[in-house]
Amino acid sequence: MGIQNISKLDSATRQLHLGIRLYFEDADPIGVHTLAGASHGLLRDLTRHVATGQGNSARHVNIESSQRSFVTSMVNQAKNFFKHADRDPNSVLQFNANWTDFLVFEAIQMHIELTRRVDRENQFFLIWLSAKYPNVLLLDNFLGHEILELRRLFPNLADQKGTFRAAINTTIGGETQVANG
Repeated sequence: MGIQNISKLDSATRQLHLGIRLYFEDADPIGVHTLAGASHGLLRDLTRHVATGQGNSARHVNIESSQRSFVTSMVNQAKNFFKHADRDPNSVLQFNANWTDFLVFEAIQMHIELTRRVDRENQFFLIWLSAKYPNVLLLDNFLGHEILELRRLFPNLADQKGTFRAAINTTIGGETQVANG
């Protein structure tokens, strides 16, 4: 591959997209979580550096507030466990692979905020997540009537992980611009 010049955002994007692809390939959930966590960390830091005035207008997708604290705690606990051993070298984590869903979800939110676009990997993951957690995630405001139509057409969409994997691998191009403001 040789030498590459890569920005922090490019690195975060590539990590996020690879994490999503590996997620749909049922790769090792610890590896997927770690890769998503690295992307999430970069995106969190980059989002903090975004010029004031841009705000967070792209964050229309939210975890219900009653679940947010617990989800955030569990996601961060796993993310830190998989990358640090300086304070707790003998500890054991009871890991729930579903926590990765919310880590990737937050990374996608920040990615959209920074890039002002929704890449195809992000699109597929958001649709998948909306089907998997219809009562936890509030994606309807973000995806509009399209998600309601998808739920009507594919009532068991959450059981179609292989379909999502095939769609990501065969879709060419494909990104949607997010309107400013």
